Amino acid sequence: MGAVRRAIAAYLNGGIPGHLAGLNQCYRAQPTFIDPTKWWVLPPDLGAGVIGYLHLALVDEDRIAYPAVQGQKMVEYTVALPLIYRYAIPTDSQATALEGDEWVDGWDETVEAIKAYLRADPNLGTGEQGIIWQAAQSQGDLRMSAGDLPVRDEDAGEVLNFGVLDFHVTEVITA
Repeated sequence: MGAVRRAIAAYLNGGIPGHLAGLNQCYRAQPTFIDPTKWWVLPPDLGAGVIGYLHLALVDEDRIAYPAVQGQKMVEYTVALPLIYRYAIPTDSQATALEGDEWVDGWDETVEAIKAYLRADPNLGTGEQGIIWQAAQSQGDLRMSAGDLPVRDEDAGEVLNFGVLDFHVTEVITA
């Protein structure tokens, strides 16, 4: 389980800065502390940032080849990728040409970039014989659910949004 978690996080973090502009960090699990400098990494003028972390919501095994111990099992992981988004509200002088809902653009772009990056490599960078046999290839994969409604934090001058992207990862082991 730990090797799969590390492989997924490495793949998502390996996409930075190229394919995943906006996803500034993907932690292997819910972090106990997030370095404030991680929020505003790329690009610096975006004024928004996303931090994600992995939650292995369900792990299930099925035998696919006998004999026991020397045969193969398929280990299915339901991965929940919570995404925490912060958008810096422009100052009054910057905001005169804005409509007020522009905060959602960075969110949408980052979520779509993550989904495209997951679709781009079914093995998530581990190769055909690697630890991940396939990812984000099952029916119903790349399912996005919203957290609570977005929140405008007046004190910090930010809009905060939260969502969870679910997908499946399959590992084949000898067991």
